[in-house]
Amino acid sequence: MPDGTLFPVPVSQCDSWVIREALHNCIAHQDYRMGGKINVVEHPDRVVFANLGIFIPSSVHWMFEHQSPPEHYRNQWLIGGMIRLRMIDQQGSGIRRMFETQRERFFPLPDCLIDADSSAKPRVEVAVHGRILDVKYTQLLMKRRDLNLSQVVLLDQVQKRQKSTPAASKLLKTQKLIEGRAPNYYISAKAAEWTGQKARYICNRGLDDDYYRRLITEYLQKICESQPQRNG
Repeated sequence: MPDGTLFPVPVSQCDSWVIREALHNCIAHQDYRMGGKINVVEHPDRVVFANLGIFIPSSVHWMFEHQSPPEHYRNQWLIGGMIRLRMIDQQGSGIRRMFETQRERFFPLPDCLIDADSSAKPRVEVAVHGRILDVKYTQLLMKRRDLNLSQVVLLDQVQKRQKSTPAASKLLKTQKLIEGRAPNYYISAKAAEWTGQKARYICNRGLDDDYYRRLITEYLQKICESQPQRNG
């Protein structure tokens, strides 16, 4: 429901472009030498795509930090044909656009699992979420234009209670976006004001005496104001 309105705006559970892009990425980057297959599994709240092969480049964060596409692809001839058919983006920015689209729709960002274990066949799994985790949190978080996409990804991990690296947690704490101790981080007081989750923040940090004193004072003031005034 947009701010300032009483009427919700219906949106599709999954964006059609994001679904196509995830599937086309599986086709383009599958390592066909492994003799595997591409899997697409639909759950009530998400769609999961998986393909075999090492992820190129080394991480999703590399795509956020670099404006240029990867220097090489696994299936160059296949990708060239898909570009000519306009199935995939020629600039190599499809993954970044998937995250931006989910951000603009106020949905959780895609989850990318890169399994490069040498003892098994390497695979890449992408989950596209079709359910909002917290309406107020998601809407206001995604409207924070002062945050870059890398920061939004880190905050999205906190929202999902996913484990983050010490460096990422330190960055968010330095920016006063999260509080708590590892691994139980939560949205800070400042971020709670942005997201309307003050009640959740209070439950996390506990209540102090000043808070109770203020509640009692405000309650007594309301009682006095509601009582009819007596003459002389």
